[in-house]
Amino acid sequence: MKEPIRLLSLFVCVVIILVDSGCAHDKRRGSGASGAYADPAIWISTAEAHERQGDLQRALFEYRVARSLDKQDAAIDRAISRLEKHIAEKTRQLMKLGKKAVRQGKLSRARQRYLETLSLDPNHKAALAALRKLDERSSKRSMEKKVTLSQRNSKRRGKRQKGSAHEYEEEAYTYSRQAILQAGDRPANILAFIEELEKHVKKYPRDQELRRLLSKTLMGQAEKSYRAGKYNDTLNHLERAEKAASGDKTKINTITKTRKEFAKGLYIKGVRSSRKEPKQALIYWEQALKFDPQDKRTRLRIQNMQTM
Repeated sequence: MKEPIRLLSLFVCVVIILVDSGCAHDKRRGSGASGAYADPAIWISTAEAHERQGDLQRALFEYRVARSLDKQDAAIDRAISRLEKHIAEKTRQLMKLGKKAVRQGKLSRARQRYLETLSLDPNHKAALAALRKLDERSSKRSMEKKVTLSQRNSKRRGKRQKGSAHEYEEEAYTYSRQAILQAGDRPANILAFIEELEKHVKKYPRDQELRRLLSKTLMGQAEKSYRAGKYNDTLNHLERAEKAASGDKTKINTITKTRKEFAKGLYIKGVRSSRKEPKQALIYWEQALKFDPQDKRTRLRIQNMQTM
């Protein structure tokens, strides 16, 4: 009975020794790896290698890691400063080449230059903005070609095949809507966007959704013009908004209310100016009447001013 117990005890001891040995080996291996990554010299070496290969963004990252491990080494700071300047100069040159390619109409080449800029500086705002403009331009050009082609086909086949002409007209209508809606809530050129909307609404007057969009956009421009003191432009935008909203009583009421608010604002400006600048006050009141011709108090102010 004692012999099996002795053998079992011996077996247990051997297992414990082997397990302990294995753990010690793992600890030594782990501490060795950790020590390597904590050595700034290794990061500097890999940074230099990546810089030679032209991977400047990765090299910069590795130099910065090295600096976080050794903040006293001035050589690392110099390397980071040198590399940042090199990247800035290179991105400047690439952006210049990209803009030149755009002027020449070589949009694919321009796109490549902007992408190269982002590979050096992923947060380069000008490159990101330029790529967005290229996408908008490409999308608009593609859609315009489709609209033109569809309308041309519609005219060619209109007399011979009425059903087919109707299909092409529907296709042109769809493409026209898509071209406008793709501009999104923040078109790059608001005046060009309004012009496209007005063309579409004139050709397809039953498109109520885009009529409302046109009216809303013009109202926004009217607000901006009023704040800028461009009252004739404000009136022009409001009149076009009313035309776009024709038949929509709710929208017309909103525009009328806005007219009255603008007229009230001009009336108050006139009152404030009447003592020191009576001529300017008269100009304000005359402008107010253009916005709200039924405003009796403004008419009375003008009459009193003219009889003085």
